[in-house]
Amino acid sequence: IFQGELSQTTLETEVISKSKNKKLISWSITPLILGEKEIEAVVLVGVDITERRKAEMNLIRERDFISTILHTVDVLIFSLNHEGKIIRANKTVEKVLGYKLNELEGKYIGELLDKEERDDIKKILSELKSKREILVHENHILTRKGEKKLIVFHSNAVKSKSGEIILFTGHDVTERRKTENRLREMQRLEAVGKLAGGVAHDFNNILTAIISSVEAILPTVSSNKPLYRNLKEIKTVAERGASLTRQLLAFSRKQITRPEILNLNTVIKEMTKMLKRIIGENIELTLNLDRNLRWIKADRSQIEEVIMNLVVNARDAMPRGGKLIIQTRNIISTQEIYNFIGEKPHKKYILLSITDTGIGMTKEIISHIYEPFFTTKRKGTGLGLSTVYGIVKQNKGYIAVKSAPTQGTTFYIFLPALSKKEREKIKKKEISHKIETYKKAKAIHLRKEITILLVEDEAPVRRAIKKILQLYKFNVLEAKNPNEAIKIAQKYKHTITLLLTDVIMPGMSGSDLFNRLVHIIPNLKVLYMSGYTDNVIAHDGILKEGIPFINKPFTSEELLSKIKEVLQEE
Repeated sequence: IFQGELSQTTLETEVISKSKNKKLISWSITPLILGEKEIEAVVLVGVDITERRKAEMNLIRERDFISTILHTVDVLIFSLNHEGKIIRANKTVEKVLGYKLNELEGKYIGELLDKEERDDIKKILSELKSKREILVHENHILTRKGEKKLIVFHSNAVKSKSGEIILFTGHDVTERRKTENRLREMQRLEAVGKLAGGVAHDFNNILTAIISSVEAILPTVSSNKPLYRNLKEIKTVAERGASLTRQLLAFSRKQITRPEILNLNTVIKEMTKMLKRIIGENIELTLNLDRNLRWIKADRSQIEEVIMNLVVNARDAMPRGGKLIIQTRNIISTQEIYNFIGEKPHKKYILLSITDTGIGMTKEIISHIYEPFFTTKRKGTGLGLSTVYGIVKQNKGYIAVKSAPTQGTTFYIFLPALSKKEREKIKKKEISHKIETYKKAKAIHLRKEITILLVEDEAPVRRAIKKILQLYKFNVLEAKNPNEAIKIAQKYKHTITLLLTDVIMPGMSGSDLFNRLVHIIPNLKVLYMSGYTDNVIAHDGILKEGIPFINKPFTSEELLSKIKEVLQEE
């Protein structure tokens, strides 16, 4: 100052008061000019700003604290002016939507919304100007990449020092809503599945009675009689009905399965000739099969049915021809499954995808495709995809679809894969079981006369099966319930060779009945029959190892073959 380099300045210093307290002083230093240009002295004016500075620091800390909260809470926050233009946004907005905060400043909030909802936001802004209340609304916001995010907003008009602003606070509920929708869909399909399984069970009993009764009558009628042809027609129609019930059971996951170690690539290759015949010459079939594909454990016939149904659907979607691609590969990351179905499984999986270049499907159709009897075809049964869905779920797998009108369709099926150790363990078990079965077969000595204890609670079914057994010269003792069967077994314990029993009966299951009877007849053999297991002799529809079982409805030839297999008779 004395040298003329500064005309006036300020500075802050700490001073120690007489009472030993620190004080913050703000000094104003001004030169005192007495002559023309000479500085004779400087004037120092000091103001104690200790308390003011404390208040300022508290305000700064509070502002930083509020700013930290605003930018770290998992809530999208927009402050808008009365025109709906963004004044500020927090970092959660940046994280969820992918925009930089400076890109959003001055942008109209409606520009971020799905086109169909932009008129709605205008109404909301208008209401906020006239009503002093919090409005709750859902809107789809588009991210920088064009993805839709479902946001539940709470909006209201608030007053600030700079005037009135509109505050939008929102939660991203996209994934939660997807999970809720999936859960509702699963519950709906589960309910339909239980109904379908129950219907199939009752219907199978009816068909068993029809088929068995017809087969008992056929040998007594001359083949050149009209009655013979009529009976054959009844049998054919009943067997067609049996095919439908089998599909219903597959959907409801109550179908009995016999899993084995499979290489999916081998299954597909062995089906290729048949698939080419089915799709015709105007559809080009391409196989992209992973050479190092992991093995799976599944019922081969079920896997073939899945492939067949999806290929037939693909063919029907391409009436003028097109391309059909069947692909297999290992799933490296569970994130890929999560992207489709919103779940992250803990096991390794393989993927089977079937893609066509056909007419595609609308979202409305996709929402119903797994429902039994839903079809868009003139002659379809509506059970193809519901069967596929049930089989995949029964095998602890996942299914997803991607389609749009004129854009073709791809079905993605994820199936649990076996590790090398699991494969070796299962193979050893299978070999051991085969050896044990062979030893037992050699040790068995059967009497010429075989007496079968038939236990079935449905009278028409029981009578029809009895006729078939008698047709094959078996001695038959019949019981209408398990308690009656126990009494008969006690009376004829020295003559009964085989127990032929329904699985599900009032009061006692077929499995529990057999466990009771083996104490009375130690060498008793058993053959279970049912069209619906309810986990009595199977777990999740997978037949327990070594359990003799025949599906209802069955033909007389199938029944005889199964009885011979159980008794180890050539």
